[in-house]
Amino acid sequence: MIMKNTRLILFFLLILPGGITVTYCQKAVLANLTTVADQRAGQMAVEGDYTSSSNVKYLTNTLTGSGDNTPAPDSNFIGKSYEGGKIFWLDETGKHGLVAAIVDQSSKGIIWNPGQAVVTGAIADAMYAGKANTDKIISVQGKSGQYAAKLCKEFSTTVNNVVYTDWYLPSRYELNLLFKQHTVIGGFNTINGIYWSSTETTTEPGTQAWEQEFKLGTKYEDDKDLPDQVRCIRKF
Repeated sequence: MIMKNTRLILFFLLILPGGITVTYCQKAVLANLTTVADQRAGQMAVEGDYTSSSNVKYLTNTLTGSGDNTPAPDSNFIGKSYEGGKIFWLDETGKHGLVAAIVDQSSKGIIWNPGQAVVTGAIADAMYAGKANTDKIISVQGKSGQYAAKLCKEFSTTVNNVVYTDWYLPSRYELNLLFKQHTVIGGFNTINGIYWSSTETTTEPGTQAWEQEFKLGTKYEDDKDLPDQVRCIRKF
């Protein structure tokens, strides 16, 4: 047994008529990668040095010719159904990340503000920042009427008798991560769908917030009173 570069390499010698057959397997636990292919545990088998894909997560490769690279049932991977939605981002531990609801919460679109121009100060644009943005938006805009952040705050899902209520409107950064995995998560409007983030603009904070279209991934600063789609997320 040899330990090298976080890889456990096992060699098995089989003495058969006509010679010795050597088979081996490799198992690696490396860092996180944003691509779907590498984050699916055991999604691919490689024969060379795969450390060039520096962020492979829980990649298990069995190189015995069996072709069976099914992820372990308790491992997390992009697209896995988990705690009320589907995982679309994982941290380096594989134990924490972001989950998206499996359908849009506003297929016909909903406005960002409650019908009046107001500066909320929800300008955070980073990982997990959407939660603070959502709370700040609601604290300023109030609980009357219906708008994007409030829609996510009131959203809930129930799986195996467990109710998940901690959903929020993603920050611009989180929304872009979601776009990168939208084909795996599914259910998005990729023809003309434009999705709200919870990040207010700094140029026109009273009237504009950031959005992203889900056909090509282009980001825009746009009027808060436009009806965009909403897909709520939560962290775990």
